[in-house]
Amino acid sequence: MEGAPPGATVPPPGARFHIQYEGAVDFGLPVDVYDLDGDDTAETDVRGLRDRGVYPICYLSIGTVEDWRADAPDFPAEVIGEPYEEWPGERWLDIRRHEVLLPIMSRRIENCADKGFLAIDPDSIDVFSNDSGFGLTEEDAVAYMRAIADIAHEHGLAIGLKNAGEIVPEVVDLVDFAVLEQCLDLGECDWYAPVAEAGKAVFDIEYVGRLADVCAAAPAGFTIVRSDLPLSGAIERCA
Repeated sequence: MEGAPPGATVPPPGARFHIQYEGAVDFGLPVDVYDLDGDDTAETDVRGLRDRGVYPICYLSIGTVEDWRADAPDFPAEVIGEPYEEWPGERWLDIRRHEVLLPIMSRRIENCADKGFLAIDPDSIDVFSNDSGFGLTEEDAVAYMRAIADIAHEHGLAIGLKNAGEIVPEVVDLVDFAVLEQCLDLGECDWYAPVAEAGKAVFDIEYVGRLADVCAAAPAGFTIVRSDLPLSGAIERCA
C-alpha cells in the first residue's frame, strides 16, 4: 500500500511540533502535533489531544529491542545484535527476520491505534548504517519499512520515516511525513528534500546551535525545533 489509507489523516506541512519521550508532558502547549512514546502515554491524554484538534504521533522503535519494554522478552536471542552504543539497554535487531519481528511490531502498532494515535514514528530503521552485527543493507531496510507501513496502514495510521535519509528515494511515496534528527548539524537536510517537495511534513530536531541560527537555516517546507538530547520536553520552536 502506498501512502496513508483512505480516511487516515496526515500531519500538515509547517505544523507546530512538539516531541517528547521522557518526563512529565504538558498536554496544553500551543502546537499542532505531539510526538510521544506509545507505551508511556495514556489513552486519555491521546484522546484529549485529539479533542482539541492536535495531531498525536506514536513513537516506537522498529529496529532495536529496549530492555525496559514489557515485550522485550518476546524477542528471541537470534534476532538481537550489537548494543546501540548511545543508548544503554538498547540493541539492534535483524530486520530481515520478518516472521519474528512483524507480529511483535503489529501488537505495538495496534496499541498505538487503540490509544487513539493517528500515526507512528518508527525509530531505528537506520540499523543498516550502524554496527548491528548482521551486515544489513539499505534494501533490507526498505523491505522492512514497507512491511511496517502495511501494518500501520491496515490500522488506519499514517507512518513517518525516522532518519535513514539514504532510503528516501525508495520510500518517499510510501511514507506520509518524516522526523529527522540534526539534519542541519550533519549536513543531511538535502536527503529529505523530496519528502517536503512531495507536500509532506518534515520535522527536524536539532540538539546543538542557537535557536536563531537554526531557524534561519531551515530548508523550505521543514519544521525545525531545538531540544535537549533526552527529548524530555525542553523544546524551543521557531516563530
